Amino acid sequence: MAARPVTTTTFRPEVVEWLVPHSRSLVLDLGSGTGNFARALHARGDQVFGLDANPGRVRRLAAHVPTGRHVAGHAESLPFATRSFETVTAISTLHLFAPGLLFSEVARVLKPGGHFGVSYTVRDDTVPWVKRFATLVRSLDDTAMRGNFGQDSVQSLRDSPYFLDVTERSFRTWVAVSREQLIAMVVSRPAIAGTPRETEAAEAVGAVYDEVARAPEPLQLPYRTICWRAQVDPAQQPASDDSEVLHFRL
Repeated sequence: MAARPVTTTTFRPEVVEWLVPHSRSLVLDLGSGTGNFARALHARGDQVFGLDANPGRVRRLAAHVPTGRHVAGHAESLPFATRSFETVTAISTLHLFAPGLLFSEVARVLKPGGHFGVSYTVRDDTVPWVKRFATLVRSLDDTAMRGNFGQDSVQSLRDSPYFLDVTERSFRTWVAVSREQLIAMVVSRPAIAGTPRETEAAEAVGAVYDEVARAPEPLQLPYRTICWRAQVDPAQQPASDDSEVLHFRL
């Protein structure tokens, strides 16, 4: 059962190392957003370029990761020279792009032997108490905690002619959550907030917390970061060019 993705997270070193195996690499991070993964790469010593379609997010990224390499642009039309990067990453963003345009562009900007890394972080509903929690939440809001939130897009990567075999790896992370945070996670949903079910939901979720947590320690909510890595097919790469095009560098 898939679950809703984490919106902000600190990436475990194992995740970073698996997606970008060689440190001090030239990395392009697609849809960088607030820059969590870009910051992890920068801290490790990689030369990371963040790309986002929103110039405001790029400016904020530049403030957090002041490398002077971040770009406002579209992943389907990358403003970079051919064969520029050793790794391209899409962290919880692959589903936002048009696969028919994206994969040829990623293959174009990768160096020979380079690879494309993708990941999604989701709540781990295989843990028994989380499975019960998910069932409870869906009884209050039947739209909650359903769907794979973008992971279907990985199939388009598997089907792409531009990449060789796609390998997969999963990493588990435990995040401390208080009783109030777990309740807020549920009662803030539009289908519950401000309705007669809000009090019922708060009591039911609080009861789950009280049953599972070991006071005074907070409850540990499990997440899985699912990662995919695909090496570019050299037979599908265009010839290198001598030009370098960078727009809106910040």
